[in-house]
Order: sequence, then C-alpha cells, then structure tokens
Amino acid sequence: MEQHARLSPSASERWMKCTASVPLVEALPPDPGSIYAAEGTKAHSLLAHLLTHGGDMPGDGEYDEEMIAGATVAFTYVMERRREALAMYVEQRVNLGKLTEGMCWGTADVILVFEDSIEVIDYKYGRGVFVDVERNPQLMLYGIGACASYNLTPGEVKLTVIQPRTPFGEPIRSWECKLPELVEFGHEVNAAYQQIKRGEGTFHVAEETCRWCRAKLTCPAVKSASEELMRTEFEKVESTDEIAEWLRVAPALEAAIASAREHAALALQRGVPVPGFKLVAGRSTRKWADEAKVVKWLKSKLKVDQVMPRELISVAVAEKLLKPLDVAIPDAYVEKAPGKATIAPESDKRPALTGDFTVTTEE
Repeated sequence: MEQHARLSPSASERWMKCTASVPLVEALPPDPGSIYAAEGTKAHSLLAHLLTHGGDMPGDGEYDEEMIAGATVAFTYVMERRREALAMYVEQRVNLGKLTEGMCWGTADVILVFEDSIEVIDYKYGRGVFVDVERNPQLMLYGIGACASYNLTPGEVKLTVIQPRTPFGEPIRSWECKLPELVEFGHEVNAAYQQIKRGEGTFHVAEETCRWCRAKLTCPAVKSASEELMRTEFEKVESTDEIAEWLRVAPALEAAIASAREHAALALQRGVPVPGFKLVAGRSTRKWADEAKVVKWLKSKLKVDQVMPRELISVAVAEKLLKPLDVAIPDAYVEKAPGKATIAPESDKRPALTGDFTVTTEE
C-alpha cells in the first residue's frame, strides 16, 4: 500500500491554515481515491516515463491523445531547462530535514539544480481549478525539501507549475524567490506544526482549506457556520464586512453540501438507507437508434434542410480547424461580448470592474 505523509505538501493549504483539521481527517476511514486522482497518477507516470526514457513514448496505447499532448508540453519545457542544469531529479522523495520532525515529506515531480539556483517543477493535469504558483505552499515545501535532501543553499529558488489543461491563463507559470524567503516560510510551517503537535489546532473555514478536506462533513466549524448562515437575514445586515465574511466561507459550505449529496448517493446505491431520501430516475432523453436509417427515412418525408439544417461553426471550432494550416482568424471577423459581472475574491487574477452596476429584473 502506498504510504502518505501525515502532513503532505499537497494538503499544506489546508493543514497550515486549519491546523485542527488534521486529527479530524486522521479519524476517517482510508481515502478510497477517485477517478480524478487515478487520472492524475496516470498522467504523472507518463511524464516520468518520457523524462527517464529520452522522450520515447510508451507503445502500449494506454494513454489518450489529450494526456500525451499535456505530457509533451511538460516534457518540452523541462528538457529545455535541463540543458542549462547541472542535475535533474525526477519523481524524487524529499523531506524537510528537522522541520516537522519527519511528519512532512512528498514526491517532487522534477527538481533542476543550477549553479546558484534550483527550480522545482510541479505537473498539474487537473482541468477545473487554476493552480496559482505565487507563494504556492506545496511547491515552497518541495523547495525546502530539495534544499534539505540534497544539502543545497541556492541563492534563488524558482517554482514552476505546468498545467496544460488550465481553465484560463498560461499553462506554464513560474515564481521566483530568494532563499531567505523560503526560510521565513519554513518558520510559518513550524508554527503550524507546533500547534498540531500540541493538539491546540484552530479551525479555518474557507474555500482553500475546505474544498479538498475529507472531514468537511464531520467538521464542527463547518456545521456551526452552516447553522449561523441559516439564521442570518441578509436584507437586515447593514455591514458589508459581515457579508464579506459570509462570501469567504460560502465556497466551503457549498463544498460540504456537494460532498453530502455525493455520499448520500453512494450510500443509497449500496442499499444503505438515508432517512428521508431515495434514489429516483433522472430525466430521460431520447436519441436516434440508427442515424443512417433515420436520415434516409426523414429525407423521404421532409426537405433536406429540415432534416439536416446547416449553421456556421463556432469561433472555437474554426480556430481548431485552422491551427494546422497556420491561419489566424482576422480580428475584424470576431466580436467578443463582455462577460457577466461576477463576484470573486481579491486574490483573483482578473482585473476588478469599475463603474456603477445596477441590478435589474425582467418582468
């Protein structure tokens, strides 16, 4: 069975801020995993194969085109950087030395060592969540681990995220810091660890801590926040500070609700009753049993344009078809309507909208 660190770098966003979550998670049954985790493991194994076999692609047909394309993006970047590096380590376990007394360790995807710097590269194959590289705690922990494991004192540390299926932004993003900044971060890690070690952890209900936390359904802090939310009458709230606080915790509560639905569905599928709820058939959709036969029959009854109406392909489809031809769509041919205004945290990379926005409703 694969071993996991008690305080894993991949979960550091949670346990460094919500130190009380650690014993809650440890009290749960072993994580059964998910299809997304399995997909990520598979994507990482492909990249590791390419890096350790000089780019030779496995010939067993196990990987689909999208996974191959993503690994190729990462492989190309790593090998370009490798030309200037003194050493490269692939899928290497690193620990933090005396920091956290062996409780925190992990496997870094790629570590490149240069004359007076190192680069830690993390491959993210996930599609839905944009991974911010600036002061990313997982990568900073890998940076500390690389220095401790290989006895390095670099003047500069470069952290790089490669996310080929990113929902927006560039697929390759880097952030650089000096060694003292990494050392200062180590002090933050130690402060969190000492709370956990003494059993004096505190809760922190927020999106970044609760989204992937397995204990959110049993967490007393999430339950308390949910109960308080149900008692709040927002039309009577005068302070925007209070509203801002609810917006901060809202993603955590939404994640808990989604998790509750998922666990209830799994229980009912296994025949375990959930008081007051049952599984029912969803909305059924109809589709043609044999399209070729249907087209032939419909053409004998209706006009061709009625059976198979034609419409212009979308901008996105056109770009995909034109890309192999190295042809760009003229700007004059494309109009881009402004997106609907939406609320986002200040940390969001998109610029803030300015002006007077009036909410209207249609009668």
